[in-house]
Amino acid sequence: MNKFIESAGKNIRWFENSGVMRPADGFWGVAERLVALDIEESIRQEIVEKFASRTMLKNSFAVESRRPDCNFETAVMFLLYGILAQDEQCFTTGENLLDYLYFRSAMKRSKTHKLPCAWRWSHVILSADGHWFDDNSWCIILQCVLRNAFPELDQKYQAGDAALTLAGHLNAAVARIMESSPDEKGEMNDPDKVWIGNLRLPHWGGLSVFALSCIHSLYHKPEYLPAIRKYLLQLKNELPGFSTSEYAYAMMGAVAAAEAFGDETAREVALLSRDLLLKAADPVTGTLPSSHYEAPSGKALADLIYTLNWSLLGLQMFCRFAPEDKDAGTLLDKQLALVMDIQDDSPDAEFNGCWRGMYDMEQHSWGGGNLYEGGSSSIYSGWTNAPISTALLLAHAGISLLELSGIKKFSGFSIVNS
Repeated sequence: MNKFIESAGKNIRWFENSGVMRPADGFWGVAERLVALDIEESIRQEIVEKFASRTMLKNSFAVESRRPDCNFETAVMFLLYGILAQDEQCFTTGENLLDYLYFRSAMKRSKTHKLPCAWRWSHVILSADGHWFDDNSWCIILQCVLRNAFPELDQKYQAGDAALTLAGHLNAAVARIMESSPDEKGEMNDPDKVWIGNLRLPHWGGLSVFALSCIHSLYHKPEYLPAIRKYLLQLKNELPGFSTSEYAYAMMGAVAAAEAFGDETAREVALLSRDLLLKAADPVTGTLPSSHYEAPSGKALADLIYTLNWSLLGLQMFCRFAPEDKDAGTLLDKQLALVMDIQDDSPDAEFNGCWRGMYDMEQHSWGGGNLYEGGSSSIYSGWTNAPISTALLLAHAGISLLELSGIKKFSGFSIVNS
């Protein structure tokens, strides 16, 4: 069997068997993450206090928040696997997850809301009025994927139209933030307090640029470029001073904008992010040091919540944008090999086939510690597992998120016989 399909298939079975998605057909969506019971007691208590909706399993518990970004990421993974592995049931599971999002979750804001077509953070926290830049950017990106690559599903859910409506508000937010001064902490937050997140960091800003670039490619929105360019001009100066985890987010946004708008500043930031990733990567394994503020830090720690996972997808985009760049291609190959090598082979169904949040490269095992959001004991559905499997499936098909989202021309899935 093809190695990419085989690894993604193991992860599909983790989704179905671990307890992170009950029922296993996606009818009621997918939980945010599993938390292994080996986590430090103080951190476990903090998670328990802040997440009232949980399911206890044998060796972990599911944080039952149904986040739209996690569900979109998981749905797209199942759809891709269904097509590329010719598995009709997996495609149906992907569609079930989308049915949950659009018809049963009550997470998409109505067209009369002050932020139409935005997505709530979770189905169990309904009072929060703000909307996260990163989460909603992924919702825009992945609804563009439905519009571009799965037209029959786009017709069913009107996904692209919803993404277009929300993107107009996202562009307005980026523009007003770029016209405002940073706060006393140096952060760049929405002065209208409608959107949440420090746009200065690519975790929020880069993903916003990616989302707006997707919409431009599908709906022709050149009016988005001024705010994007202003952000990228600032990022060009600041990116080297950010932590390693930010480089891939910057790469995704810059490559998307460079391909979609043909913008020179975007191309320069894409090349800068490429240089920073190559400099930071281990020359043998291709791993990147963990340095995100929500995860334990260490040069020998591979962070799969905020860093290595997005590097896979970002490098795939860059290599389709600049296919002549052999060094970037070599790094991508090393990282693809690494994630397949470290995929959890525990006999326990709660962990078998998954990627946990952090891997200790020196100990050759999952480890390195935990924080409230990140670390080895947090096993995310979206953000970690679904994006990594999606990267493997895209590698199998020979494409990237550029093609899948409609930024780069796409002639259909290239199914390789397993």
